[in-house]
Amino acid sequence: MILSMDMLMEVLQSIMHIEVLLAILTGLIIGLIVGAIPGLTSVMAVSLLLPFSFYLDPLIGIPFLIGVYKGGITGGSIPAILISTPGTGAAAATVLDGYPLAKQGKAGKAIKMGIVSSIIGDTISSLVTFLLFAFGFTRIALLFGSPDMFALLFLCFSLIAILSEGSKIKGFISGALGMMLALVGQDPVMASRRFIFGNVNLTSGFEVVPLMIGIFAVAEVFVQLEKFNETSKQAKVDTSKLDSSLSFREVKRCSRAIGQSSFIGMCIGAIPGLGQIVSAFLSYAAAKRTSKHPEMFGKGSLEGVAAAEAGNNAVNGTTLLPLLTFGIPGDTVTAVLLGAFIAQGSSPGVRLLEENGVVVFGILLAMVITNVFMYFIAMYGTRYFAKVATVSIKVLVPIVLILCILGCYAVNNNVFDILMMCIFGVFGYFLKKLSIPAAPLLITFLLSKRLELSLAQSLQLSGGSFLIFFQKPISLVLMLLSFLILGWSIYDSIKKKGGKEGFKLPTE
Repeated sequence: MILSMDMLMEVLQSIMHIEVLLAILTGLIIGLIVGAIPGLTSVMAVSLLLPFSFYLDPLIGIPFLIGVYKGGITGGSIPAILISTPGTGAAAATVLDGYPLAKQGKAGKAIKMGIVSSIIGDTISSLVTFLLFAFGFTRIALLFGSPDMFALLFLCFSLIAILSEGSKIKGFISGALGMMLALVGQDPVMASRRFIFGNVNLTSGFEVVPLMIGIFAVAEVFVQLEKFNETSKQAKVDTSKLDSSLSFREVKRCSRAIGQSSFIGMCIGAIPGLGQIVSAFLSYAAAKRTSKHPEMFGKGSLEGVAAAEAGNNAVNGTTLLPLLTFGIPGDTVTAVLLGAFIAQGSSPGVRLLEENGVVVFGILLAMVITNVFMYFIAMYGTRYFAKVATVSIKVLVPIVLILCILGCYAVNNNVFDILMMCIFGVFGYFLKKLSIPAAPLLITFLLSKRLELSLAQSLQLSGGSFLIFFQKPISLVLMLLSFLILGWSIYDSIKKKGGKEGFKLPTE
């Protein structure tokens, strides 16, 4: 579908309503506050506020969640620079140069450079995504039949498990747990019940909202409860040092780092399973390698801050490419957005663009508008958001827990959902303690039924032969790529084990 001038005018009329702009503004402020508080993440905030978006029009609810998402990513740089504690994982690379700058009395300059580079990287990514969809990028999905879709999903599962944070084995475990949870409920092919153990509440499977709130919000509450008895003093922030100006010359000096980091972020965003953390560190490493003053990195380089922040924010736009084209989330937050689409009765893909083109293009345009708001709110509200970084977690935990319960109950007005939220909260807590990433679990949980349905449809077409996945060029390339990735991962693990422990073949 190609964006026509008539549709563009309709999109502009739809997005410029006061309700939409207020939703974006509200979401952005909430996101910046959450991002500025160490321990609270943008994923947690979006999961927590997801149920409240169900009562809004999609063109209001989704932009609201996008505002929370973008605000959280940008706001995470504030405590990273001020107190060397990233508000979100995406700001981990920002600490490397942001905190040294703060110790030099240049905290305000570092924060403003982070905001400017974040907005530039995000805007470039959002505009590129908008133009790709405007010129019919989604038509590529029409080339995919059931075997091709299965092969694509299989490739995504391989990437998500292997390229996720931390150990590859733990990534596989997390992905496998997501697939197991997706098996509960009705079979997508025969509609028969399975693994419900006589509980009619599980007939349609586990609900997405209790699972997301439990794993990402309630689990974080349990983690923070462990810190209630800590005697360490709250970090103090000197807001008088946040007024230092950032000159155009300094931004221009970092333009190369911002440009290449934006490109890296866009590429990373289009690949499911990677996300902002990978993009931030890759962008930082690339900027250091190409900088005229690499010796300054790690000691207080504005280039380092610009590269990290442009890289992690440039992911935000292109991560919607796999989501809106194939219904495959690019990262954890877009997985939550997929849950929002599903809950509102929509399924991302070509059909969504054909049936609700105004909504899709409105959401894409809202991403650009969010950056305009971001500039003024973040640049002129830094002093206030910096104070949020020192708010006691003892004040926040009860508020978050109450919102978890209200949000979970509001979806279906069912107490069983609250029970499941608590169970998934305990489950998510143990995942955190075992350092098992939650992202693969959520994404595989959301995509497993589609994988199963594509597999069943393909085998029905082939009469039960798996050769159907190797007969068409698209599915053949995707399957071979999946096996190469899995094979390389196994080889790499064996090689590392052999290097450290002297790996030997088993003997009798």
